[in-house]
Amino acid sequence: MPRKDKTAKSPLAKACAVALSLALVVTMCPIVGFAEDSSRVDAVASEDVQAALLPVSDSEVDVPDDALSVSSNILLDGASVSDEEVPEDRSTVSSDDADVAEGAEDSQPVTEASTEPGPNPFASGVDAQNLATLDNYECENYPELDKSLLWKTSASCSGKKMWVGTLVQDNGYWNDLGWSFDCGWQAPDPLHDAEVYAYLNKGYEHTVDGQTRDVVMLYGDGGLESMDIAAVLDGSYDVYIPMFAFNYQHLKSVTFPSFVKEIEEGAFTAGRKGDLTSVAFETSPDGSGIECLYDAFTDCTGLSSQALIVLPSSLKYLYSAFCSCGAVKLRIDNPDVCLARNGVYDEDSLYAPCDDGSTVYAYKKRTDGTESDPWKLSQLEKGKGINWVWLDDDVNTVKVTGKLDLPEGVATTDVKVIVQQGDSTYQANVADDGAFTAEGLKPAVETLITITMPGYYDKELLRPAGQMTGDWDAGTITGFSKLAVQRVYPISLRCKTGSSDTGGNPEYAPVSNWNSLSFTLKRNGAELKPGKNLTGESATDDYLVQRGQLILSESLANDPAALAELSLEVTPAESLALSPATATFNEEAGEFAAVLPRWGSATISLNAAFEGTSRVLVFDGTADNSRCILDGYASVYWPDGQENPAWHFDTGKLKAGDYTIVAFKPSLNVSASHLGVIKRLALPYASGDIRIEDEATSALALSVPDFKAEDALASIGVKSVTAKMPQSSVVVDCEAIFQISYEFDRSMDATLTFDIPRNDYSDASAALDTGETLECTSREGALSVKIPSGATSGVISIALTPTKERVYSMPFSLSASGATVPAGNLSFASLGMSVEVPSCYVGQKGNNAIVYASPGATAQLSINGQNVGESVTTNSKGKATVGFDLPEGLTDSLLYGDRVKVDATATTEGATFSSYADCTYRPQAQIWSFKVTNEGRTQDLIADGKESDKCLTIHHQLARKSCAYWTFDVTVKKAGNEINAGDTLWMYAVMQDDRPAI
Repeated sequence: MPRKDKTAKSPLAKACAVALSLALVVTMCPIVGFAEDSSRVDAVASEDVQAALLPVSDSEVDVPDDALSVSSNILLDGASVSDEEVPEDRSTVSSDDADVAEGAEDSQPVTEASTEPGPNPFASGVDAQNLATLDNYECENYPELDKSLLWKTSASCSGKKMWVGTLVQDNGYWNDLGWSFDCGWQAPDPLHDAEVYAYLNKGYEHTVDGQTRDVVMLYGDGGLESMDIAAVLDGSYDVYIPMFAFNYQHLKSVTFPSFVKEIEEGAFTAGRKGDLTSVAFETSPDGSGIECLYDAFTDCTGLSSQALIVLPSSLKYLYSAFCSCGAVKLRIDNPDVCLARNGVYDEDSLYAPCDDGSTVYAYKKRTDGTESDPWKLSQLEKGKGINWVWLDDDVNTVKVTGKLDLPEGVATTDVKVIVQQGDSTYQANVADDGAFTAEGLKPAVETLITITMPGYYDKELLRPAGQMTGDWDAGTITGFSKLAVQRVYPISLRCKTGSSDTGGNPEYAPVSNWNSLSFTLKRNGAELKPGKNLTGESATDDYLVQRGQLILSESLANDPAALAELSLEVTPAESLALSPATATFNEEAGEFAAVLPRWGSATISLNAAFEGTSRVLVFDGTADNSRCILDGYASVYWPDGQENPAWHFDTGKLKAGDYTIVAFKPSLNVSASHLGVIKRLALPYASGDIRIEDEATSALALSVPDFKAEDALASIGVKSVTAKMPQSSVVVDCEAIFQISYEFDRSMDATLTFDIPRNDYSDASAALDTGETLECTSREGALSVKIPSGATSGVISIALTPTKERVYSMPFSLSASGATVPAGNLSFASLGMSVEVPSCYVGQKGNNAIVYASPGATAQLSINGQNVGESVTTNSKGKATVGFDLPEGLTDSLLYGDRVKVDATATTEGATFSSYADCTYRPQAQIWSFKVTNEGRTQDLIADGKESDKCLTIHHQLARKSCAYWTFDVTVKKAGNEINAGDTLWMYAVMQDDRPAI
């Protein structure tokens, strides 16, 4: 995901950015001068300065994410000069206030800050990573994104990052031609792999149909050269591609599956003009596909070389999609398409989909007989530069002609010439001399000629849509090969559309998404071998499926009993939302035919004990490890006008199987990736199991209970209960300590009960912060801790040793005054081992890592496959500290802020576990101190290598008509030596006669 608005954050830039910001300010009043300094520091301008010096298009400069930053706001007599207006009464925050604010932030319950990864929107089996687990991930350019719902993968992608990556360890390098300034750092070696990002936008309100639902927002890194959307997403969610989502891509071609519904402005702005030369839009068997296409491909001039861009009939809104692409060729299959944005449609304000000189195949009339938007645009001045070809105008139809050179003994009456365009089939007239003609065909549509005659191989001729801009003369067709027996059989696949004809019979649609179908041929249940080696004595294969035809080997075709014993198993990709079926031979039709069942769905009726919607989770099974595949909210319906609202949740298409539906009040902040988390929650919810069948809609009714945790706790005298998780990693067979803070409104006995199976932990104990040991009781499914009467508040530390490598979810309740109330939930991952680098930074030498593993385990660190540090043994607490240096030669290829992966293994009792820590490379040199002096007052912005978080305050002296000056004292430390420790930088402004002296 490219970063667009990075600011300069390198340590040296800290001082210089402040100085240059000051320089900009004082140019408004006195002359600005700099005292001579014996040591020159290379300055890097801040983003504000660069924006003033560069053109608008060049004002975005990316720098490494890991750099430090210092606020460069300058206070002039109490007013702040910055990029944004600051209220006049704003004052600087003292260090004491900052400490208080920091302490207040630290006092927040940890459970509010920690977020469990949300549902993975990528397809099952795709190697993806959730960004909530990455501590150094920054969302500053995408503040609306929740990290727990954002996942990334490099699967089915190629290319190298061109922009500074979203993650610190993903730093890329801008290498586009035409940029006139130095980026400030060299390209990493090797460059980092480009990735795609899927964000689960929960409760998205801006869907094309206006219905609120969960959708996936898809992004990609700059420099991306290829991606296969259908390989990483399975259509469980509709996909929306936001503005600039694939900015600066180097894609050559993109295929959009049918579940991609909308592509926003600038989504595929080219990294290099001419890179993108092909786009394709798929549709599902029911005709669904892309619905909104805005100016997504601006400046993608390579698309002018594509023979034809087909915009399917599912497209509802088309808005300047191919502007500045040159003379493209489009075919718009929907007569009712609106040439405008969704929600702001105005028939009097139409937008051309492409540039002048383009050719567009479209319809004059809508399906209701009125004038279409393309036709209206063609009558306006802004549409007259486009070459319009009307698909519903008979004058624009094309024909297919040719002549057959038939083998001896074959009569023209035995020959069939079929011309197919999509779902439309035309039978050509064949004359006695073999000449054939098919008329009334549509232009710009892929056309297939199939010639069939008894005893010979079928011959096919295919012309792409881009070449069907006029009549097609296929010429004289010869070279028909004789078959000993028939070996090629058509495959006819259909699915129900969900509609019925006037007689009440179901209607069917053909299924021809051959790239999304897989086939297995069996004979009497035994699987046969696919391949192309089908003829002669050396044949090794049994069959081949190609373009909707089953080709049998000679030996299989010569067996008269074979056809009746063959079965062709058809498995659709999940993106088609169809179930597998078996095609058998239909002797009358001479083909293998099957009907693929459509996935079923479910509608959930929700009777809530509170006003408003309910949150609904759908899990793909009934076991604890069932994955959450849908997370949304019920919609309201008004069957009786504006009275008695009914709440429903529709799941959409689901694969046949058993599912669990969970519903609860939205105020409960619950994140559950698996059903087991929900089952262990001590919060009220409704749930039910449901069976999804193909071609059917299942129904389930749930009564959702009401609940207010605060009121329930207050009713038993509890003011607050908060939980704090361990700061270090939790490892199997190592003690973990978590804390519960409580406050009661009176002295009373109470009991905390944690929902955790007895065999999931060992050695539990608890104590108050006063040192008093508390009574712990372990039962089969719970652990309880008694809180004695006395103090009305305290902190309880609870220690236990996890015995399993898994995610623990421990709902806990509080019992007091004869009542029990759910109080919260503790969730953590227990790992086989873990490794941490406390500072998250590594240098050439003198680094330390902490390894957590089972007591007595042997641990070893490595970097790039090379062992570093000594092999160590964990102590009785399962902890070991390892000192290590970076491998020799590695630092030669590292830049400041590059990612360094520290791998670790731990071996115990024959089992080996592995983990890693992502670190940031920092050379040993660092800003050791940074002081600013003004009017005799000195502020320490950095002291002993640590930032003070103070705001730089400068008092402007214009009111006294005197000179103003500032002193900057910067000390850099490397290998224990202080650099520039005795040098200072002076900056002053001179006033002469109330005017600046030039």
